[in-house]
Amino acid sequence: MNCIGSIAQWFPFALCCLVIAPSQAVQAAQLTSSWLYSIDAVGDDSGGDAYEIQGIAMSVQGDRLVVALTGGMPLAGTPANEALDGNIGWGDLFFNFTGQGFSQAEGSLYAIRFASENDSPVAAGLYSGVRSTSLTGINNGFSSLGAYYNAGYERPNSMGPVIPNRQAAIGYFGNGSVPTSIASGTKLAEVLLLSDQELTSLGLNFATHKGSHTFGFSVDRSYLPEGDFLASIFLECANDGVALGAEAVPEPMTIVGSAFALAGLARWRRSRQP
Repeated sequence: MNCIGSIAQWFPFALCCLVIAPSQAVQAAQLTSSWLYSIDAVGDDSGGDAYEIQGIAMSVQGDRLVVALTGGMPLAGTPANEALDGNIGWGDLFFNFTGQGFSQAEGSLYAIRFASENDSPVAAGLYSGVRSTSLTGINNGFSSLGAYYNAGYERPNSMGPVIPNRQAAIGYFGNGSVPTSIASGTKLAEVLLLSDQELTSLGLNFATHKGSHTFGFSVDRSYLPEGDFLASIFLECANDGVALGAEAVPEPMTIVGSAFALAGLARWRRSRQP
């Protein structure tokens, strides 16, 4: 299934890791076995280092889409007395292939729940036909993006270069509740968690942008459409968020050599077992 439209329809002034003028026509960067990065602004969190997202990266390894996240928030979240369950963590990762704004794409989104400790009402995995929900209310979070920006946390590249400021964020997400989590959808596939060490073995390098916690996950990319997409994720409290835009990869056989990367990783895991 191909994407309708392109990332330029969302933000003609910004694309992936390149900031461009409105008059420039730029194609989305294509995902390959090389890592594509989107670096989030520094100091745009509310609540200290644990709530600071520093970046997201994606690559293709054979038949898997691999995602990496780095920042102050561990995979399991952080204790917070203000949260209903005493813990605030990562929200879910959304993919929009429609070329429309987020609210217009509801019901046509793809998403991944990877953090088993978060408050999502669905099991871990990759989903299609997704509708979102906001869980900021039970995580002592912001009621809207406007509330977040009004609190004084706007910085250049506040969600990375593809959503660089308040205007772009509210233009894409709207100014209603912040879409942190999957409300419903059809589960397509399981998600495989990856450690910092495993991601490094696949060539990941956030360099000076690396946070105190780096982890990742992969899914079978055959369940995702091809074409331009915008991926986005917020913390459950909406204290920070990051986005990445790219063109989904071609079929696995067109990427020479990368089919063996995760197979090698699997062998490495087995060799570590007693």
